[in-house]
Amino acid sequence: MLRVTKMIGILVIISGVLFLTSCSLIEPKVVEATVLVPQTVVVTEVVEKVVTATPAPATITPLTTPVTTQTTSTSVSEPGAATPSAYVDQTSTGLTANGEMLNGLSGWCMPLGSTGPGDTDYGRYGMPANGRPGKVENGANVMHIPGEYCTLVFEFSSPIGSGGNVEVKQIHNNQTFYEVDLVPSAANPNIGYAHLYHSYVINPPLWGVSYLIEAVDGNGSARWSGEVLFQKTDPGLCWDGSTPDPVTMWCPKYDW
Repeated sequence: MLRVTKMIGILVIISGVLFLTSCSLIEPKVVEATVLVPQTVVVTEVVEKVVTATPAPATITPLTTPVTTQTTSTSVSEPGAATPSAYVDQTSTGLTANGEMLNGLSGWCMPLGSTGPGDTDYGRYGMPANGRPGKVENGANVMHIPGEYCTLVFEFSSPIGSGGNVEVKQIHNNQTFYEVDLVPSAANPNIGYAHLYHSYVINPPLWGVSYLIEAVDGNGSARWSGEVLFQKTDPGLCWDGSTPDPVTMWCPKYDW
């Protein structure tokens, strides 16, 4: 029994030696390798283009802003160049027979396409022969539009002087929205006249509109004040009883 135990011990020792030997034989070798990785430089060029836009200013023209006064057209000039046949004869008819209205007001509107008034003294020559004279209708001063321009002539009881103006006001709020010069007549110091060009006076998108007109002297005193109706010719009613569009002159289409 003792012999067997010794033999087992010897075998155990031999096995251990063999195991250690085998482990030393299969131990891996560590090899250091150096891998050179080339450096790659990526350069990205960013170009930023800045566009600065200059916006065009918006132009808003309110209804109460007067249009540019016509200056390019000309008519006969003063003094001495007027053709008598181009004007109503003032020597026989008198000023108040020329587009006569109420309270010393006279006036007319020139048809579309007419030449401008130039520097003619309308206190002397009055309305051009092709003008459409003002009138009194149902107790109101009425001017016939549309027109290239309309002229108002005021006859006062005393000289008007210089520096005056004519104001066109909205009736509902008495607000002046258009103002032009009141030109004194060289022929008669008691007469002053003014030319109106505002589109909402001479050719509004309406069949008719009334304004309060005031003639003011150079001292700021109102020398004449009253309502004037600027009226287009009534074309009659449409098929449905409505009025045609005052701009296009169209009636409503039939509803099929």
